[in-house]
Amino acid sequence: MTEDDKSEYREAFLLLQLLQNDPENRRLGSLNKHAIGNSKLFGKKVSVPNDLRKELCEAGYIREFDKKGRSAKYEITERGRGRLAETRQFPESLNKITGEMINELIVCVGEYHSQFDSLAVPAATNQVEETHSQESNAENHYDAVPSVTTTTAVSNDVIRSAVLEAIMELKRSEFHHRSYVPVYAVRRRIRERLGTQSASHETFDSIMKELWNQKKIRLVATTDLSLPEDQLQDALPGEGRTLFYVERA
Repeated sequence: MTEDDKSEYREAFLLLQLLQNDPENRRLGSLNKHAIGNSKLFGKKVSVPNDLRKELCEAGYIREFDKKGRSAKYEITERGRGRLAETRQFPESLNKITGEMINELIVCVGEYHSQFDSLAVPAATNQVEETHSQESNAENHYDAVPSVTTTTAVSNDVIRSAVLEAIMELKRSEFHHRSYVPVYAVRRRIRERLGTQSASHETFDSIMKELWNQKKIRLVATTDLSLPEDQLQDALPGEGRTLFYVERA
């Protein structure tokens, strides 16, 4: 089991916990008792499931409520149900899933996917407006993407490669402690590397939608409008929400 596999299995386990359990069993202590009981995923430290729950809350997959001291209750959100439906479960886990739960997941997946319909249609090619040196390429770790000049037309293939490379690089560096990378950080890397047109909403947003449709990335929405305005502006506009996080699928 790779670390990426383990990360996905942990997330799926915590989400499924909240779909299965009745409200009285959703308090932190009870949830952690069952989580660390699965030592192959979580070991014996409650900090592992606790830290992941914080990330799931920030991503809008679960909600914390009825907080009392260090404890709290949790519930899975509609977005979390959609996420659960497309996340692999640990093969050795034994879970009881009712028909009603399966029906909920089917509905939520359809609703989750529909939020991407408002994104733009991909453009054919784009003109780069800025010149960047080979030195800046090395500094930003985009070895797989060729350098370009102001007169070079950047194809969608180049932008797609740069986006996937940027997600991986940001996950290894600034956001190594997170499961997800903010979309604004990826857009800014593309702007630095390939110019403002490649990072524009018309171009970048459609590339992201295409990668999502190809199941090469996952996009996560946020409803937290208290985030910095410039970060929200550089995220992806969705229908009634902002797609703020991304990860490699």
